[in-house]
Amino acid sequence: MAVTGDGTEAGLSAYWMASQLGDTDSSLPQEAAGASAPCSMEQDEVLLKRESLLMRNRKAARVTRLKKKQYIRCLEERTLALERKNVSLIAEIKAMRHMHRK
Repeated sequence: MAVTGDGTEAGLSAYWMASQLGDTDSSLPQEAAGASAPCSMEQDEVLLKRESLLMRNRKAARVTRLKKKQYIRCLEERTLALERKNVSLIAEIKAMRHMHRK
């Protein structure tokens, strides 16, 4: 992995977070500039938004999976009904052929 700045992954991570928040006044990551500030409210807000997005995504995925299962069940039931109808129609055709031959 190519590393720039202070040479640490944490430095890059802090710089990335700052750039996501629009706080790119400094060209150096916070750790590289010597600042070791705790998470700000803006960073907490970004993390909460991300967590909220992930939760919504998980819920949407769960709903989609349930709808897919329901759709497949419906198709399977329809297939069984059509197969039964096909069998009965084949039997009816055989009966008609048998009656026609006599």
